Amino acid sequence: SSGEAYATYLQGLVLNRKGDYDQATSTLERSLALTRKVGNERQIIGPLNLMGDIACIKGNYDQAETFFTEALQLSRRLGDRFNQAILLNNLSSVYHARNESQAERKCLLESLSICEEIGDQDGVAIAYNNLAEMCIQQGEYQLAIDYVEKGLFIANRINEEWTVIVSLNNLGEAYLRLQDPIKATDYLTKAIRLAWQVESLD
Repeated sequence: SSGEAYATYLQGLVLNRKGDYDQATSTLERSLALTRKVGNERQIIGPLNLMGDIACIKGNYDQAETFFTEALQLSRRLGDRFNQAILLNNLSSVYHARNESQAERKCLLESLSICEEIGDQDGVAIAYNNLAEMCIQQGEYQLAIDYVEKGLFIANRINEEWTVIVSLNNLGEAYLRLQDPIKATDYLTKAIRLAWQVESLD
């Protein structure tokens, strides 16, 4: 049944959070089989996306690409813009790991465009930071700073503290690469202090 498939998916989610990736994968495979049997296409996206995440963690990037791509195609067919943005972002991490910058940039720019279109402000800030990380990897440090500053502005405005921390860290990294240790230290120190504050509140 659809209820059993969803409950099995939630079980896989918990196992993933605990770091029990092998058990999580087999549970998610069972959830996926049940969901396909019921024919609930929308419910297929979750297990596929999570299986892609686990494959990425384990370094199985070809497998991750297969899972993310199937889920992305499905979300496009269903007109699910929110999941399209998430899946494009996740797929970009596969290309990032393989150093396929052209494909990574394409995914991230499309994800950014969708997030802006649907008003997902945190998604926009995350996309800007992921674009910045890609630019840092490619040696485009000034472009990276431009992207991060846009992301940081949004993250501060919506009070998304972890995205602020990531933004500050990325700015520190970019200035470090530009051989500006004073600015780098300033941003990295702010990132560390905020992370301590957030963790102590948690």
